[in-house]
Amino acid sequence: MTYLPILYQFMTNPLDDETVFDTFVKEYATSFRFDSSLYSRLFSHYSKGGTFYNYDDINQFYSIVFNIWKKNVEEPFHTFFEDVEDVRSIEEIEKVLSSSKLKKKFQPFLEDKSSSLTVINSSLMHPENGKKNLPFPLQHQLFVNVNYHNIHKLGTFFLLACEEKGIPYFFKMFSKSERDDSFVAFVDDEHLDDVIQMIDTIIKENPELSDNISSPPILTGKVTPKIGYSTAGQIDGIPFNSKKCQIIQDVFSRFYYRILEKSINFPIKDENGHPISLIDQISWTIVCNKVNYLTNLNSNDLKTYYGLDLRDLKSTDFLSSLFSGIKGHLTKSIPTIKKEIKPYEYSYSKKKKSRSPLTVEENDFYKGVFQTFPLLVNSNSTVKSTLLKTLRANMKENGFDPYHIAFDKKTVDRLTHDLSSTKSEETGIVKKI
Repeated sequence: MTYLPILYQFMTNPLDDETVFDTFVKEYATSFRFDSSLYSRLFSHYSKGGTFYNYDDINQFYSIVFNIWKKNVEEPFHTFFEDVEDVRSIEEIEKVLSSSKLKKKFQPFLEDKSSSLTVINSSLMHPENGKKNLPFPLQHQLFVNVNYHNIHKLGTFFLLACEEKGIPYFFKMFSKSERDDSFVAFVDDEHLDDVIQMIDTIIKENPELSDNISSPPILTGKVTPKIGYSTAGQIDGIPFNSKKCQIIQDVFSRFYYRILEKSINFPIKDENGHPISLIDQISWTIVCNKVNYLTNLNSNDLKTYYGLDLRDLKSTDFLSSLFSGIKGHLTKSIPTIKKEIKPYEYSYSKKKKSRSPLTVEENDFYKGVFQTFPLLVNSNSTVKSTLLKTLRANMKENGFDPYHIAFDKKTVDRLTHDLSSTKSEETGIVKKI
């Protein structure tokens, strides 16, 4: 665990990076519905995706997995594979796995087609070692944001390196989704240094990989520019990184709705830096969104369904009338904004009654509300600092180290204890138990 104290001391806390915090704000504003996933947005921030598949790499990866597994599988399966030669492709694997029992036995190593997730566990690859579930306590996570065209190449290099060095392994790969956590190696204290060095060497010695690796996930600390780190574990059954995203979402939502409910006329600045009240900015954002939608309609449809033409959409009377209606409706909805905003139906008073009134849906209101959040945060330094302070406090309350959210508090306490013990031993101080 030589590296861990160094990582904790020198890695930058994501919350200390203003651009990272601004990204939290921006992605929260984009995931404007309560049922949307802030996690998926934060963990796909840097990914460049890549060309789908590399069949040669896929065949090589699964062939190596299969060949290692069949040499170590327990009875009665081992006897079946004694005379089976090593395979070189997935097709050959399928031919060898002729019975349903054999297929079921090898199934845990194959990609889950619905999630594109592959999990490789050395305890299952080497069951003779006696560890049926996990090869070690999953204490740390190392992330490599490799594009999915090269994911199996990295998996092959990592698997072979672990096998060669006799290091137990537990890693997962996402082969299709544009995710910043496309490759994750779980590690324990004992092997952390070795695995960090191993991954770093693999990347440095294979330029085709290095050129296709983007920045690690935004919530992680950086071991190197291409390797991310966080401690591993769960809180209330929720994985650490998912929990961090949940905390960000909850803190931002409570903070924002408190301002909306208590001070809808809170002074902010619009995109041009001009003073405007919060409620006016939200209302104007909704107007602009709706006008953009109408502008993109066919002119005949615009006339037929709404009794409007393109000139109306630029008319001061129309814009002012729509703005006033939306602002009034939103103001009345503030008491129930956390739960719902009822749709608002609008007809331009100077036009004949349209076949369908212009409906501003609940979704339109929420989109405008959330789009305005970054303007609120960035227009006032006190708002921004208060929000950041609140986020740090909530991270701490939920078991993370507020000074470096890549670490949970238990790991930091353990690290501090180990360092104290080491220092005591080095100075000859031994405490009696």
